[in-house]
Amino acid sequence: AGEPGQDSQESVAFSLRNNFSGLDAFDINFNVTALNADLLYSYDEDWVCNDANELSLCEAGLHPWGYSSTDAYYRDRQDRSLELNAQGKEGDWTAGVYYQTKDEDLTRVYTWQAQDFTSNYQVDNFALFGQLETRIDERTVLITGLRAENYQGDYSDNNGFVESVDDSMIGGKLALEHQVNSQAMIYTSLSRGYKAGGGNGEALAKARDEGTDQSFFEAIKYFDPEYLWNGEFGVKGMSKDKRLVLRLAAFYMYRDNMQVKAYKEYKADENSEPVFVGYLDNAASGRNYGLEIDSNYQLTDRISLNGALGYLRTRMADFVNADGESKDGREQAQAPRYNYAFSARFDATDNLYVNLGIEGKDEYFFSDSHDSKAESVNLVSEDREALEELFNSENLKNSSNNININYDGTPITWVLKVEKALLETPYDVLEDELLRNSFISLEDGDFILIGPYIDRSQLLLAQDYLNERYGKPLGVIEKWQI
Repeated sequence: AGEPGQDSQESVAFSLRNNFSGLDAFDINFNVTALNADLLYSYDEDWVCNDANELSLCEAGLHPWGYSSTDAYYRDRQDRSLELNAQGKEGDWTAGVYYQTKDEDLTRVYTWQAQDFTSNYQVDNFALFGQLETRIDERTVLITGLRAENYQGDYSDNNGFVESVDDSMIGGKLALEHQVNSQAMIYTSLSRGYKAGGGNGEALAKARDEGTDQSFFEAIKYFDPEYLWNGEFGVKGMSKDKRLVLRLAAFYMYRDNMQVKAYKEYKADENSEPVFVGYLDNAASGRNYGLEIDSNYQLTDRISLNGALGYLRTRMADFVNADGESKDGREQAQAPRYNYAFSARFDATDNLYVNLGIEGKDEYFFSDSHDSKAESVNLVSEDREALEELFNSENLKNSSNNININYDGTPITWVLKVEKALLETPYDVLEDELLRNSFISLEDGDFILIGPYIDRSQLLLAQDYLNERYGKPLGVIEKWQI
């Protein structure tokens, strides 16, 4: 095709936040947001190998006969949201309403299509929510919360597919927090969350591609909501001198009607190009349980130590992929059994510090629909010599693998910057979800930052996770500026 792929976005956003505190009993908060965005995601499909200088590569064969094409997805998106809530003067209760409307037009321009594909997807969300903190005694607080939401979506395209969805969902939380003493707090919680269903618009864009089965696309037009029950027990504490902070949490999750990312490959005949269809489907259920520990220790006034360790077991039940293969009882995708990260920081001066970090994770499945795996990464044992080589090198600004070095010898750190307005999930919910998938994050104004990591490839995994989670390209990887 001769055209490089693109991943671009041009957005105009507006946000208005207003707080009224003139009443005696409670404060009123009013938030309005608006977003207009033009997005382009395109890529080149060049399955050819005719380079005379790469004989061994061409002998292996990237493709037996080769083909070349370009696939481009143009999106015009409009988002509007409104939230009105009341909050107690003591911060012990809140209640409110939330409304969001989204309108997205998609145009797919593909080399092998007789005509461009166009679709429209309109969504309206309306929710009521509330949370109450009840003090049982001086050290114990009971937290109750409830959220009811209605999701309506209307989809249509020029392939003749028309689908309307109307789902009502209820979530809630019941938590008990007990302050053991001035240094330690224990808590336990039971919560029910949900992810809305919707239409597989990007998959339906390929419904008329050569060799595809129309009955398959009829079956995957819509995916159902997922419900999550989560039980958790945790401890948070610090030493008397406040140099050591420790957090521990154990959890068990049951995912009902679990949403999974699935794939299907079509090929009209051996001389035609393959068509890869990605879509969201539902498994009957999934189970996750695990343990997380993280801490930081101020060794001296200038040296601090940080560490995090996670253990996770997962299973999914009653899921059959598009090729008829059962994945019942298999581990879920993007779920390594263990992960760890340890770092030491030395503050040489007020403006200069040195940070050394090591991290690793177990192997994991890339997708719920096939059995390809990412290998385990253990920088402690495998890359110790490589790291020493980097820090002893005369040219410390050179990069090795995915770790880049500043001129002063410290690792460059990276973050994935995601605009909040493009997400459909409150940050506190997303933060917990990212942590379950081994990604740390923080808020920065109108953006969410995933990271920081010294290994840039971690953010590519995070970006892939968000793209699958929300069904669209999200985030830009940037250097972390403190």
